[in-house]
Amino acid sequence: MKSEKASQLLKEAKQDYELGNYNKTVSASYFACRMLAEHIVEKKQKHIPRRDDKLANIFKSWGEKLIYSNLTTLYIFRVEADYGTEQMTKHIARKAINLAENTISRLSELNKNP
Repeated sequence: MKSEKASQLLKEAKQDYELGNYNKTVSASYFACRMLAEHIVEKKQKHIPRRDDKLANIFKSWGEKLIYSNLTTLYIFRVEADYGTEQMTKHIARKAINLAENTISRLSELNKNP
């Protein structure tokens, strides 16, 4: 199930953080949230947008500004981690984990509602 995979990705992000793999921490934090967000959207409207901003905008339209804001920030971090020329810092990696934890918590609440 996608929620279990999302939890596993967040767990791996935390492990990578402890090992100093900050680029991987940021990327896994984002994908943990995206996976659970996709699952929720799929349950409610069946169509999952491919573009990251479109997925985040769905939550904004549902009044879920926290999820929207966090997904958007995590996406920006992830792009920098995966494609940027600079390494992610410990501070940004910690922030990504915190954002992911908050986002997954709220997404999990939404996942319980039909």
